[in-house]
Formats: sequence, C-alpha cells, structure tokens
Amino acid sequence: MWQKMKKGIYWALFLIVASIAGTIGKEIGSELLKPNKQENLAKIVTEAASQLNAQAPKKLDDVTTLVRAEAVSGSKLVTFYSLKDFDSYASNFSFSRLKSVISKQICDKQKSKKPSALSMGMSHVYVYTRENGTEISRFEISSKDCLAVK
Repeated sequence: MWQKMKKGIYWALFLIVASIAGTIGKEIGSELLKPNKQENLAKIVTEAASQLNAQAPKKLDDVTTLVRAEAVSGSKLVTFYSLKDFDSYASNFSFSRLKSVISKQICDKQKSKKPSALSMGMSHVYVYTRENGTEISRFEISSKDCLAVK
C-alpha cells in the first residue's frame, strides 16, 4: 500500500512541477515574443520621421520651413529646418535660447505622457540650415535636458 501511495505522491508532485514549469515557460515565451523597448522606440522614431516627411516641405512661419526628418540609430529623430534670409537677422538670433524654448515645450509634453519616447531613450536633433542647405546650427534634446528644465 505504501508503494501505491508513494507512486501517487510522485505523480502528484510531477504534475505540480510540470504545471509550474509550464506556467513559467508560458511567461518566458510571451516575454520573448514581446518587442523590446529598443524595438518599440525604433518604431516610434521611424513613424515620427515618416509623418513629418509626409508633410515636408512645410512652412512653419515666415522664416522657418521643415525640410525633412530622419530616423537615425533607432533612437534619434533628426529634423532639418531651413531659415529664410538668415544672415539678415543672424546677429539677433540665439540658438541657445531656441534650444531652451524647445526643451521646455518637449519636456512639458513628456511630463504628461507616461511613458514618453524621451523617457524611453529617444533624442531629438534639430538641424538648421540656410536656404542653400549650408548648416547654421544643430542641437540635441534628450531626457537629461528635462532634468535641467524647471
């Protein structure tokens, strides 16, 4: 009789262990099939670039035109802008001030979105050129910039 009970206990333990292993395997499998954070971020950046390019070229104001956007390295969105007649107002223009204003806008949006692309590791590079395509300035905004923005 003890042999039969012993055999029954072994089978019960085997079924419990198999059930636990199956549950763990299912969880691991579902995690492996989920796209990881980098893949999600690359998809977000690529889609953002595509949406911007669908609108480009787009005149944003009297002097600024969105020329194009690029997804770079899976986590960088690079946008190119052309500034009309830049040399006529260059002495009164501050790219550091522009970066400060844009950083505040982006960081304010990040606070309202959880999780945001910036918090996932995205950075946004702004490239400004003259009408002939020569680069004037570029700057990058990432989540670390939001730590400095109050």
